[in-house]
Amino acid sequence: MTAPEQRIEQARQELASKGFYVEPTTAAIYAGFLEYLSGSAQSSVQLEQEINQTFILSLCGADIKAS
Repeated sequence: MTAPEQRIEQARQELASKGFYVEPTTAAIYAGFLEYLSGSAQSSVQLEQEINQTFILSLCGADIKAS
């Protein structure tokens, strides 16, 4: 799975807005997850079912390294 560089930065900013300050390499995990969700769902009903599942994403690293 891949995520474009621009999507990684968007994911980092989205996580920051939720109080998770992570470095870009960690934001890539979240960006990849979002790519997975958008690619795995073939309908809005299926996407809603995917979102209602429990997922665990490793968010390690401090944003201070990326500043």
